Amino acid sequence: KKGEENAAEQVKLGQKYLKEKDFQKAFSLFEEAAKQKNSDGILNLGFCYENGHGVEKDLKKSFELIEQAANMN
Repeated sequence: KKGEENAAEQVKLGQKYLKEKDFQKAFSLFEEAAKQKNSDGILNLGFCYENGHGVEKDLKKSFELIEQAANMN
């Protein structure tokens, strides 16, 4: 349970950094949440890959991550 809370907080903080256009910090936080199997973290990571935020744009990876997150819910 503690890990889930932590991942959710990482996603929230990542979204804050995304709004501030600090893409590197946002990407790192989404990546950490995704490693904990957090679907929102995985989804946001997919959007980062789609838009090239904090990472090189990779539409194939983006699609895979977004699909993975969709299949979790």
